[in-house]
Amino acid sequence: MNKHYSLIFVAIAGLLLAQDATKTTVAVIDFEAEGLSEVDASILTNRFRSELVNTQAFFVLERGQMDDILKEVGFQNSGCTSSECMIEIGKLLNVQKMIGGSLGKLGSVYTIDLRLIDVQTGRIDKTITEDHSGDLTDLLQVMKSVAMRFAALETRQASSVKISSMGSLQIVTRPSGAEIYLNDRKVGETPFKGEQMKTGEYRLRITKDDYQDYETTIAILENKLTEVNQDLVAIYELYVVSDPENATVFINDNEIGKTPVTKKLPRGSYKVKISKPNFTDWTKQFNLNRSGKITAKLELTPEYLARIRQTKENAEEPVVEQEKGGGGNTWLWIGAGTVVASGVAYLILHSKEEPPSIESLPAPPARPSQ
Repeated sequence: MNKHYSLIFVAIAGLLLAQDATKTTVAVIDFEAEGLSEVDASILTNRFRSELVNTQAFFVLERGQMDDILKEVGFQNSGCTSSECMIEIGKLLNVQKMIGGSLGKLGSVYTIDLRLIDVQTGRIDKTITEDHSGDLTDLLQVMKSVAMRFAALETRQASSVKISSMGSLQIVTRPSGAEIYLNDRKVGETPFKGEQMKTGEYRLRITKDDYQDYETTIAILENKLTEVNQDLVAIYELYVVSDPENATVFINDNEIGKTPVTKKLPRGSYKVKISKPNFTDWTKQFNLNRSGKITAKLELTPEYLARIRQTKENAEEPVVEQEKGGGGNTWLWIGAGTVVASGVAYLILHSKEEPPSIESLPAPPARPSQ
């Protein structure tokens, strides 16, 4: 251990000893980015670290202090997301617990997967996962909620000797008038202010007609106000028709029925595909921000059109059938037909001339004498 590292470590240790010894020291590793930029993940990590400090449930090691110590010992913490790696860093930083994990994006959904690890035992004390549909900026509020959930666990463990502790909750939605459920029990409508609520974690659900339900887990801490500020996502009606009908409709690759069909969806970006045998798939990407109708004119596939043309051509070709062994009779009838046809032609050509009289006909030959 070199001189610079020793000085840094002594300074940090002295700072921690000057604080309330009942609080746990914790360090937060930069969250791994999966489907979003490293910059966004770093910003959200910093916000989480700040919110964790605000809970006053931990002694949180500052980012700069972490970097200085790890740099002194030549440890590269980039890409360190496994529990083993986090424990190793925790020992180098001389903290009791570590928090790390990942932030990801799948389609239009942001995912949060974080865990709290005990450095001494290697045990995962708590894992928190959240799925969020909305804007990236909304995750700043989610970071606060997740930090309070970690704090609730730590506070509950530290104050297990207490009979009970209380906090307060405030919920505001836009629009207002939404119903609020905590652990599946209705507690009121927005705007909501609850005093003297027992500390701990609660499953929160906010519901309003024509809006998507909002669900998350919140934590109420002792003598603290938990705030929830949420813009509700409107639900719109999409009506899909096609010509011809009875085509299968897929939205984001999920089948919803056959045309004509109606589907209620929250505001967002969607891919619609309409499929029917012998017709080319109809696809469209669009942003749904109001109720509306999609009309699709389906076109036959080139392969099917080619088969139709071939069938038509085969039907128009002349078919000559010949009886077995009837070649002579066939030609006889053809000859007779030619003679008849010639006679008819003659009558037609001479129909305007005077017919010959009986007198002009030659007399029959005399009969021979006996």
